[in-house]
Amino acid sequence: MRGATLRWWPAKCAACRSVHPRPRAIKVLVSTPADEVAKGVALVNATGESLKGVVSQISEISQIVEQIAAGSQEQATALKQVNSAVNEMDQMTQQNAAMVEESTAASTLAQDAEQLAALMARFTVATVAVVQTWQGRAPSAQSQRRRA
Repeated sequence: MRGATLRWWPAKCAACRSVHPRPRAIKVLVSTPADEVAKGVALVNATGESLKGVVSQISEISQIVEQIAAGSQEQATALKQVNSAVNEMDQMTQQNAAMVEESTAASTLAQDAEQLAALMARFTVATVAVVQTWQGRAPSAQSQRRRA
């Protein structure tokens, strides 16, 4: 039986080694997950820092967009004022054009009146009574005395 015991012992030792690993192997088994956890923690910390940077940049972009919106609002207000001023200038220009047209018409009328007066000066009127009758009035006693 002794031979059987000897044969059984190496199998038992191999089983013991697999169930009870050596201290160095345990250290490796424990330290490997700890290293991985440390690496994971470092990655999480780096990700957190990156996210803080992203949030900071988003905040800056938001402020810039707000400034652009405010500037656009100011420009819109200024454009409304410019548009109003242009409309007023257009109205004034139209009024000035109408006044020029009226002035030109008055000037033409004055020239026509002068030409008519010059033409009328060529004619001599025989009596005042003819003119007054033509205007629809009867000659007065004074105008008849002037004629005589």
